[in-house]
Parts: sequence; C-alpha cells; structure tokens
Amino acid sequence: MDASKVKIVGIIGIEHRPEIASSKEEYGHCEGDTIVSKDHNGMVVTLTEKKTLQEFIVPVENMDSITVANAIIEVFKNRPGSIIKTLTLDNGFEFARHDLITKELGCGVYFAKPYCSNDKALVENHNRLIRDFVPKGSDFKLISKEYWREIQDILNNQPREILGFKTPNQMVAQELKLCCS
Repeated sequence: MDASKVKIVGIIGIEHRPEIASSKEEYGHCEGDTIVSKDHNGMVVTLTEKKTLQEFIVPVENMDSITVANAIIEVFKNRPGSIIKTLTLDNGFEFARHDLITKELGCGVYFAKPYCSNDKALVENHNRLIRDFVPKGSDFKLISKEYWREIQDILNNQPREILGFKTPNQMVAQELKLCCS
C-alpha cells in the first residue's frame, strides 16, 4: 500500500491549537518536520522550539511512524524543565503515531493544513539552515550522529537578531531559570 495515500487517524488540525502557540510568548511550543536523504535511505527529525529557536536534529533509521514518534519522545522526555505544550507537524505518514507522543509527553499534537508550509514556517526555515551543512542530494547514511549533533550545536549557539543577539541556548537557560527556580 502506498503510504502517501493512507490517512492519518485522529488528526487535530492547527485551527484547534491554542492561540498562545502562535505568539512565541510562551516557552514549550514546538514545530516538527523531517529532512529525507538522497534516495530516501536516511532521515532526520527536526524540532524547533518557537520562543527560544532551540533546534533538535535527530537522525532516525527509517521513516516508520513508531520510530519517528519514539525519537521525538526521547528528545523531550527527560529534559530539565521539559514543558512541551504543543507540537505542530505536517501530514507526512511518518507522524501517524502522534498518539504515542501525546500519551508520553502530555502535549497537544496539531497538524498543519495540507500543503501549507507556512503553518510551521519556523522549522521549515531551520531546515534550510541545516541544508547549508548538508545539501540536497547528500547521502545521510554517510553522516555520523556526531556531525548532526555538531550542526545542532552550531545553530543553538548562533546569536540571532530576533532574540536580541542572544543564542537559542542562552534563551533556553533563561527560560529554565524562570520555570525551575
């Protein structure tokens, strides 16, 4: 069966996402996506926290929806101050097990409108930044987990004008100080 023709069960559309998730005023609202390798022989899950711009890049072995859900859960499960409130995804079948994410993390998972990348523009923009390091046509099987981590660290330690020239890591430290003190 062609996975692109399978309908994901239990989708909650972005129109039902709390308004605060759009504002970037509250820590804990994330967008998620995937970047697929040449010939679809590798994939990374990309997650961006909207207020701090913190980026997570998680290589996964395959596009299986359980593998992807478990990768997302692993990122947020034991993180200090892990208060993921919402996660916005696209309608790719790799996100079909969104129910596992909701169950394990207790966050709302919302889906962008089909073919509307503006619904999760932040993670799409971060994917373009990642592509500066790993251009289209790259074979992800040749890229180590360490290199993905290095890219993540570079992005999270890069000062951003939109953050008042602070880095995402500095912003996260500030948020954790507020929530965990």
